[in-house]
Amino acid sequence: MPRYKAKAQGFFGGVTYDPRPGRRNYLITDKPIKPLPSWLELAGKESAAQKKAREEKDAAAHASVKAAKTDINVASFMGGATEVL
Repeated sequence: MPRYKAKAQGFFGGVTYDPRPGRRNYLITDKPIKPLPSWLELAGKESAAQKKAREEKDAAAHASVKAAKTDINVASFMGGATEVL
């Protein structure tokens, strides 16, 4: 999967990318982007350790969202916790 580093702030696929630390500064796509926008540059291949760390972070975020949805489904403002189907 191609990986691109943001050189400047830009917008792709409904998400803003920014080169500042702590922001979304890498864009990972399934297919190469053609033509390549001026604010992106092709980054080197992702190492196995980087890929593993990214996948673990994505899995943790997915679990967090799933837990939040479960909490929302069982919330009740009538006193007791009941699951809404």
